[in-house]
Amino acid sequence: MRLAFAFACVLTAGCYSPGYRDCEVTCTTGACPSGLSCEQGYCRVPGETASCSSVLADAGNDTMADAGNPFGTPVALTNDISVRDHDPSMTDNMLELYTSRQGAATEDIWRYARNQASSPFGTAAAETVSTQTQNEEGVDVSGDGTVMFFIRDGASQRDINMSTRPVGAPWSNGTPIPELDPGDNSANPSLSRDGLMIVFERLDETQYSLWQSTRTSAQSQWMPPQPIMSLPISGGLKPQSPMLSADKLTIYFHARGTSGSNDIFEAHRATVTASFGAPVPVDGVNTANEQEEDPWISADGKTIVFVRTQGNGTLIFTAAR
Repeated sequence: MRLAFAFACVLTAGCYSPGYRDCEVTCTTGACPSGLSCEQGYCRVPGETASCSSVLADAGNDTMADAGNPFGTPVALTNDISVRDHDPSMTDNMLELYTSRQGAATEDIWRYARNQASSPFGTAAAETVSTQTQNEEGVDVSGDGTVMFFIRDGASQRDINMSTRPVGAPWSNGTPIPELDPGDNSANPSLSRDGLMIVFERLDETQYSLWQSTRTSAQSQWMPPQPIMSLPISGGLKPQSPMLSADKLTIYFHARGTSGSNDIFEAHRATVTASFGAPVPVDGVNTANEQEEDPWISADGKTIVFVRTQGNGTLIFTAAR
């Protein structure tokens, strides 16, 4: 799901900085909003000397303060149930929405766009990363819209792939990440906002489980994935489509709820190396008779985007708190 807050470059107004804080934006491409400078991968306020790790930790405490609040009434972001969109992922400026969608012969990645966050999305179009000959799904786009993780059918298994682009340019074809797929079928990868942790699901026969991997920098190789053992991975729960909060202390996913349908859950931990506690349903988004799946959470933790079944199709919904 996300490397950092994005900043918009509007053709009529140029680039602007809507109150970005120190260390809030990564600068993998070397560009920063006006008034900030790129230092060691982060956009810094001139004169600030505190480490970005401590700055982000303080910001994470603010995010966690909202984590226990219920979401308001969900509203639909899309309006065509027949296309069966799923796996939503947004850029942090809320102007691009990526989904997976079943095409004529294959599963492909599609993109919705709008000019401002308060406007409705236009008609979706298939993304250039879609081959039309292999299934591509489980899309996760970085907050700045320059990195995409997704699943593509390989020779004998489903592989986690990565695609990149400069802002606004076409996506590269995508390449597999072999260290994340040691002979297993993986699905729904989601990148942490600092780019140093990735979570995903694996299917082993009929059982789903959640896994994570870490790396020391955006250019480093991923460490061998480890199961998130503290989350239930057997019986009826079957956790899928994980995503981390910006501070990596909360994980969101969908699983089979007590109603018998899929619901969205969250689990918390005290530090990034601690185990997650028992998962609980996310307040305000689940219904008794419909499926809620594939959660995406904004960097500030105040907006959630997810899939809800509607009749024989699906719509993308959003809710705020």
